Amino acid sequence: MKPKSTQLGILVFLVYAVTVSFCQVEPVEHIGVEESNPAYQTFTDFFACKRLVSTEGPIGCGSERDGSRGKLFGILSNADLEGFLENNALTERAIYLDSTFFNASIVSSLIDTNRVSALLVKPAGSAPASFSPAPVSTFSAGDGLSSLLIPFPVILLSPNRTEAIESRIQSNIERGYEDKTWQHAVEIDFYNGKTTADSQFCLDNDRCDPLGGESIWGAIGDVVREDKGSVMITTHIDSNAVFHDLTFGAASAASGIIAVLGAVNALEPHRAELAGLNRQILVGLFQGEQWERLGSRRFVFDVSNGCALEKDGKCKSPYASTLEWTRVNLSNINDVVAVDQVGGYFANVASLYTHVSDSSNLRSGTLAAELQAQGGTVGLSVSPGQQSPPPSPLSSFLESDLFSGGGVVFSAYNKSFDEVNPLYQSRFEKASTNVTAQLRDIATVIARTAFTRASEGQTPGISALDIEADFETIRQLEFCLTVDFACDLVAEYFNTTTEVVRGAQSSDIKTNRRPDGEALPPLFYTSIFTPQTRITSNKEKESIPSPTLLESFIRVFVADNSKPVQPTVEGTCRSDSDCINNFQGVVTCNDTFPTSLACVRRKCICSSIHFHHAYSPSLLMDIDDSGVAEYEILQNGVDTLVWLEPRYELPNLKLFQMSDNRTSVQMMILAALFTLSTYVLLSVLISRLKNTKYHLD
Repeated sequence: MKPKSTQLGILVFLVYAVTVSFCQVEPVEHIGVEESNPAYQTFTDFFACKRLVSTEGPIGCGSERDGSRGKLFGILSNADLEGFLENNALTERAIYLDSTFFNASIVSSLIDTNRVSALLVKPAGSAPASFSPAPVSTFSAGDGLSSLLIPFPVILLSPNRTEAIESRIQSNIERGYEDKTWQHAVEIDFYNGKTTADSQFCLDNDRCDPLGGESIWGAIGDVVREDKGSVMITTHIDSNAVFHDLTFGAASAASGIIAVLGAVNALEPHRAELAGLNRQILVGLFQGEQWERLGSRRFVFDVSNGCALEKDGKCKSPYASTLEWTRVNLSNINDVVAVDQVGGYFANVASLYTHVSDSSNLRSGTLAAELQAQGGTVGLSVSPGQQSPPPSPLSSFLESDLFSGGGVVFSAYNKSFDEVNPLYQSRFEKASTNVTAQLRDIATVIARTAFTRASEGQTPGISALDIEADFETIRQLEFCLTVDFACDLVAEYFNTTTEVVRGAQSSDIKTNRRPDGEALPPLFYTSIFTPQTRITSNKEKESIPSPTLLESFIRVFVADNSKPVQPTVEGTCRSDSDCINNFQGVVTCNDTFPTSLACVRRKCICSSIHFHHAYSPSLLMDIDDSGVAEYEILQNGVDTLVWLEPRYELPNLKLFQMSDNRTSVQMMILAALFTLSTYVLLSVLISRLKNTKYHLD
């Protein structure tokens, strides 16, 4: 039998252990968030603001490497805001912010306190009358929220999560925000890199990918002929928002795409006549225009410098899967029409406007006059704009010394974007109505203008009035690009079902898990440039386009509506490579390159519509010996920032209750006192009972 002192020691230790385990709650700063926490809850159905880096530094949001934690504090009124800003005792707070306060001014004031560790934005019940987080510019009335560097994570909650947050905040209020014990708190894990990183640092440490994707360009009705002059119709296919997964861009992106695709469709029945014109009609839908116009700048840069290394019908420097772009001669491009924000989804459009690149340029003036005249043929008012053109694909052509043609930006705004789009580049830029008839007329004006300019000095077999955009095609395009991308038209062009499209569409959402079956337009955020790079069996390095769903749809739609008048190749396909590999020696598409064979609607066709890699012209892409793309920032005289996106894991949010160090120390002291009292009590009991007949000691 053990001595009584040993028994007493074991008993005291057990009492102490039980007491500590019952009383002590470790501070979250020490142990993180434990699932055993009495108020623990986690979810991922929210949208997170991401961080981007450029050669000048980062913008956007992100957590600390091991997550950002803070006690919940609600700012739902001006009084709440003032109370927080004036009370320096409120530190390490996760702010629950009403949507009406989510703007650059208030977020900047929260950053300046150095007392905010996370920001949870309450979803708005309805869209505001006006709000734009875009950077301030001559045309944009944005407040610059999307270009702020925010040193903590920012998330937009789902509506079904607000009750859980607000009930916890109410508990904190009842206990007192300054109370240090049992405060409800959150932890957000969404590390997006350092707040001091730039593009060079990110590339050196292999932690980022270039912003970009694939632009779509080509000739309508014929192959590209370098000896011909040309008229080029352009637009951008991207937009932006603070929460990239909510970049709906109905007016800022979709309306221009619909108008250009509608114009291409209007010209489709007349491809034979177009091929016989002295000038050809080119089309360019450029990716990444919100980020230093990287799509159009890359295209102009490559065309200007040509292919430095050609092999087997492909270019190895810069990497490209086709050579047809080498036929483009910038000095032979006579006119460029840049279509920008032509849909009146958020404001009435009484007139369209022509913004001339150079009033002294004769071709710019006559191009604007032609657009105005063709507007009259459909009853559409088109007037001279009072501002010089905003940044657009046209700007990239004007920067080149090789381009001497005319250019016009064709838009629904005159002096400022907010005239037609008061929700420019915000998460609220989602169409709730349609403007099909208006877009049909605009597409008709664009198509007729392009035809008239391409047929100058000729008497073709048709007139401009024979060209008219199709209302039903515009209606379908509008529905697919502003309401539900998993639509019948997209499914038809992909030769699949709407269910398959919807499933594939979910991969475009990077920071949220959404309910299955939710109808959504495509996301117009640029995303990252991720071509398929590889080493072939004969040791050649290749870079193959890896387009998004939106880029793929635009390409197949334009290719199908602009293909040269030649028979479709018999046989099915799943990719362009199938057509090239199976029919390269069998079919000659006019006198073009064999890579002009394209897989469209599961059929091999002759096409002059191609992808062109869209990434910064200040980046050099190479492929290492294992087939992985690598990038180097160049000092090549191209005055442009290099934008990259850090790699990240899916963000996570956890709710829990926390205490501070003082609370834990207090509990440990109480546990020690309780243990000491227990020891004294047991000693007394043992001394009293040791002489009983039962020997209870």
